[in-house]
Amino acid sequence: MCASILSSWGQNYDPSLYDALSYREIGPFRGGRSAAVTGVTGKPNLFYFGATGGGVWKTNDGGRHWENIS
Repeated sequence: MCASILSSWGQNYDPSLYDALSYREIGPFRGGRSAAVTGVTGKPNLFYFGATGGGVWKTNDGGRHWENIS
């Protein structure tokens, strides 16, 4: 069993599987460098973000809208 699991880790993949994917910006749109980001267990859309320029931000909708809570 372990041998079959370990051998599957080394398998190659077809890069064309990712051809239809594209990158997109999801915010916050005012940008800046981050100091810390964390999610909350059991709440998949709740995140907190600390910016290097100051401020702690919170989202309840997975990053669509951010609120400054500092």
